[in-house]
Amino acid sequence: MIEFRRISLDQLYFNTGQIPGLPPNPREWTDSEIKRLAKSMKGTPELTEARGCIVVPYEGRCVVLGGNLRLAAAKF
Repeated sequence: MIEFRRISLDQLYFNTGQIPGLPPNPREWTDSEIKRLAKSMKGTPELTEARGCIVVPYEGRCVVLGGNLRLAAAKF
């Protein structure tokens, strides 16, 4: 079942491979890519809400499986 809800940034964790059977996020990005996305997200916040992160609960935390770059930019 899919559920849509707002979760504060301090409750979201990057996928570092902490969930057994799931590999860590394979993508790497540069500081300039994070800064560019952060600027875009601030300029068009409605798009940020339209394209949220895919999150799964794990050991009391919310681990981001899809949208780790967006999470990095939001925390920037």
